[in-house]
Amino acid sequence: MYKRPMRPGTGIAAVLAAIVGLFTGQLFNWIDFVIVRPIANILFIITSIPIFTIGASISALYRITYEVHMGNDPFVIREYLQYFKENFKQATKIWIPSLILGGVWVSSLLVVLRQLDSSYSWMQYPIYILLVVLSFVIIYGFPMIAVFENTTKNIIKNLKKITDTKRFR
Repeated sequence: MYKRPMRPGTGIAAVLAAIVGLFTGQLFNWIDFVIVRPIANILFIITSIPIFTIGASISALYRITYEVHMGNDPFVIREYLQYFKENFKQATKIWIPSLILGGVWVSSLLVVLRQLDSSYSWMQYPIYILLVVLSFVIIYGFPMIAVFENTTKNIIKNLKKITDTKRFR
């Protein structure tokens, strides 16, 4: 009986190797999803306990998430703390004024909504606009701090450009 010679890369061994490779790739992706991200989130919660460090915590979490997304395999605890230290001053320079302005504007909004007469209800709309602009600063500012090296002044200039283009779309 004639047996046809097998081509390289075919047969049971090759199929099993492909299945095992697929399984281990999915297994490592699952381990990454189940272990790395919760560790980064727990670190974020711990480092955000003092309110003034929330900016640095957000930027460090963005950086770890960026590293994982780019396919790098970061040492989560060590690199999170490293990014936290690197971005602390710059993120705090943006976070503290944002926190103060947000608090003032939200308290003003509460005064307008709860204590003033209904004839002054129009005063809530400028406050909403200011809060939306502040949310743009928070949403786009900390990823810029996390990923790019730039001065605080240039980051604020870039944030102004980004919010101007996003506002009219």
